[in-house]
Amino acid sequence: MPLKIIFDNWVGYWTWNRHIESSMPLMVPAGWVRGRAYFTVHQDGLHYHEQGEWFTDNGLVYAIQRDYYYRYDPIQERILYWAVNPLGRIECLQVLTLQPAVAGSSEQQLSCQAVCGDDYYQATYTFPGNNLFTQFRLRYQVSGPKKAYCVTSYFYRCN
Repeated sequence: MPLKIIFDNWVGYWTWNRHIESSMPLMVPAGWVRGRAYFTVHQDGLHYHEQGEWFTDNGLVYAIQRDYYYRYDPIQERILYWAVNPLGRIECLQVLTLQPAVAGSSEQQLSCQAVCGDDYYQATYTFPGNNLFTQFRLRYQVSGPKKAYCVTSYFYRCN
């Protein structure tokens, strides 16, 4: 499946559930998050906005929100994306590429590895072959001097 088709079909509203496993709970508490998100067309790419509630294993609850921008690069067949912090500053440019299909699997995967400050991020987006545009999974593995956690998010398209 061409990367551009995946990119174009992100547009819309999504609900999501996220599980956070942490080896350093004082820095990043383990728990789960639920929320809503949307991808909208923005200039020459997509704007992603999410908001939700983070229920930590130690009983605390946080309201969260985050913004990202995604841009499809047809020349190099990749997706660039970056976070925007609450002050409007761009953080951590990352590059997603389509991975070769695994023999016998109908799943499509995008992945990236990136260094952001002292931390290393590895992300994998997995799209099930039979529900390519109705759901997907995003898994982040993060490691660094003050971070060691894994985040798995499940996205479901809203009707």
